[in-house]
Amino acid sequence: MRKGFTDWLASPRLPVRLAAIAVLLAMPSLWAGLQIDDYIHRLEFQGFPDALRFFDRGSMFVFMTGDPERAQDMMNFGMVPWWTYRDVLLRFLRPVSVATHRVDYALWPDTPWAMHLHSLVWFACLVALVTLLYRRIMGPGWVAGLAGLLYAVDDARAMPAGWIANRNGIMAGLFGVMAILLHDQWRRDKRPWAHVLALAFLLFALLSNESGLAVTAYLFAYAVFLDEGTWLRRAASLVPYAVLVVAWRVTYTLMGCGALGSATYVDPLRSPIGFAKAAFEHFPVLLTGQWAAPPSDLYFFAPLAIRIGLWTWAAVVMVAFVRLALPLLKRNAVARFWFTGSLLALVPVCATFPSDRLLTLAGVGGMGFLAQCIAALSARAHDAAATRSTTRKWAKAVLVVLVAIHLVIAPISLPGRIFAFTAVNHNMYRSMNNAPVGDDVEEKTIVVANAPNMFFGFYFPIVHAVAGKPVAAHYRSLGPNMGFPVAVRVTREDEHTLVYEPDGGFTWFLMRDTAHGFNAGDVVEIEGMTTTVRRVSKRGEPLEVAYQFDVPLEDESLVWIGYDRRWNARAFTPPAIGETIVLNVRDAERG
Repeated sequence: MRKGFTDWLASPRLPVRLAAIAVLLAMPSLWAGLQIDDYIHRLEFQGFPDALRFFDRGSMFVFMTGDPERAQDMMNFGMVPWWTYRDVLLRFLRPVSVATHRVDYALWPDTPWAMHLHSLVWFACLVALVTLLYRRIMGPGWVAGLAGLLYAVDDARAMPAGWIANRNGIMAGLFGVMAILLHDQWRRDKRPWAHVLALAFLLFALLSNESGLAVTAYLFAYAVFLDEGTWLRRAASLVPYAVLVVAWRVTYTLMGCGALGSATYVDPLRSPIGFAKAAFEHFPVLLTGQWAAPPSDLYFFAPLAIRIGLWTWAAVVMVAFVRLALPLLKRNAVARFWFTGSLLALVPVCATFPSDRLLTLAGVGGMGFLAQCIAALSARAHDAAATRSTTRKWAKAVLVVLVAIHLVIAPISLPGRIFAFTAVNHNMYRSMNNAPVGDDVEEKTIVVANAPNMFFGFYFPIVHAVAGKPVAAHYRSLGPNMGFPVAVRVTREDEHTLVYEPDGGFTWFLMRDTAHGFNAGDVVEIEGMTTTVRRVSKRGEPLEVAYQFDVPLEDESLVWIGYDRRWNARAFTPPAIGETIVLNVRDAERG
């Protein structure tokens, strides 16, 4: 590393400088507006009676309560799809995060940019604290500064920093890092008061987002690799944290929080086998998203064949990186601390689908270890006396790749991913707001023939309510709700019935899991429509379904919508009786 750069990394002002750089890269979020769950939260805090009946005021992260009657009511309205498991539970306990959103809606309820600025303040504090943690553990040299830089510009921070509803991830990271800092003060400097505060900040992390549990990974790694004293004394230092986590989890369960019956969220205690399967699948994908490429977000919404390829690549990268890291791990206890803490921190977030937004806490150890790897490779690449020519060339090649990914591509990608996330959401909500549904829909049913993804069904009434537009009596989304183009054979059997046969079937997402799959012949009754499952996959996913409406498909009470390739909503005309058409989930040319 060049001396000018290393001097800059060792500067006492680096934490503040890196916080400023991180905020500057995330600045496009100020123009992002509301996105996805932000609309639900606005409904809850400001009160829109047409859709608010499904949510408690200010509950924010309570989506499905496990109440079958409530789930049926939501299905009847169209807030959730017809294939929702009636006992599905998606309820999260995040009161500390909720408190910050209460501030938003009390002080600047109609100013999304101010809410984003609020999130950026938390983000700046997180980056500064992480940099201080690196210096505390590794010393004030340039390697600790490099770790801080890698963390600050990592594009995995894009969604937590750029999405208001995901502020909880930033907060859990900040409180978690503070707990680790205070734990180190307690153990190394013998300050009992720091232990009390570390416990408090661990609790704040847990009550901000469940990913705060990842803090315990670093506390464990600290006891094993950095702490002093006998093994018994080291183990005893972890007991208070274990008691706190158990108390939190018991309270969490008694309050009816957690996840059950969802393919997207798996509760480790409620579904231990399901969680083990999810961890096996998600762990290498998340690890690759942290240390290499591509982003882990690509995995979940990709077709099966692509997912298999991505998982195989992730497994290869994981093995290769471990082999690369072995020499450093053998000789450096701090490297073992970062490495072990990072890997264990990934385990809790395997409970949901892979996404780089889950790497806030795992990335602390990940970037700390990566900085040490880069320093070691740099030394090896320039040590002509100690290494062979081939070894130096290999070290230089790996060094160039890591620097390119994390110090060139990542800082460009961070604002780019915020722009991309914003553009996708703006296009989605533009299409909903501009849908040709008229102003007389209060007593009608909006039927979406080919929703590009499930959000086009779930958020249709929410967006209309927030925009002050008339909300229909019911919403129906008939498509398979995939995140990628899927061909769908649609056959009109009679004046009341459409048969859907999507390529690959109806893949689970969020509201049902394979443990509660369908059988051929199952019937789902919702108000005004009966769905009959005719064929299923081995995992119980519907391959062919028949939608039978109580009224003819041409009845004036049904407002049909289809989407073209650019997500433009158009009026859709159902096929004639006996006719079969082929729709693409992102292309309804028939209108």
